[in-house]
Amino acid sequence: GVLNNLHEHVLKMLKERHPLECFVEAKDFSSWSFSKNFKKNQIALYKELFSESCFWSNIPTTSGSQKAIDGLRKKNIVLFVTKPDLQCNEWCLLRTNWLKKHFDTNDKNIIFAASKQYVYGDVFIEDSLRNIIRWGDFMIKINPNIKTFVFDRPYNSVSSPLYKKTNQQILHRIHSWEIGLENLIG
Repeated sequence: GVLNNLHEHVLKMLKERHPLECFVEAKDFSSWSFSKNFKKNQIALYKELFSESCFWSNIPTTSGSQKAIDGLRKKNIVLFVTKPDLQCNEWCLLRTNWLKKHFDTNDKNIIFAASKQYVYGDVFIEDSLRNIIRWGDFMIKINPNIKTFVFDRPYNSVSSPLYKKTNQQILHRIHSWEIGLENLIG
């Protein structure tokens, strides 16, 4: 995630619950998709986590994200676009409460969308290259001045095949909120 590091949180929880199991390290994730990073016998373990309300309620924020969002709000309207996880029945309510708690937002600035590329905006900050490509391809037809920011994660590195498919003219890389904030606010 951009506002939280879901992958590290999943690994931390799995290692606490299954200390004898050998899991991949977060730095070695080669795909945004969890099932592609775990052994077949481990998939049920993370899916069990995803079904639990307390798991989603207790995800820590990414370092610097709260300050960055506050800075962005000074000159911009900030919308939180998030894809629902259907494994947890209460996910939308839990995500709303989490965003309100950590980012002092309200319901009107939270958008749940399975297809983020259809949400209009001038700037898109994301960690999934697939979403960045789709949003950029769609939005550039409407607004040629859009910008996309990929939040640096192991699965979206410059060596990724998907990275080479992104529109480099609109793509900027954020290595951390503390460093990336200057590029976003300008």
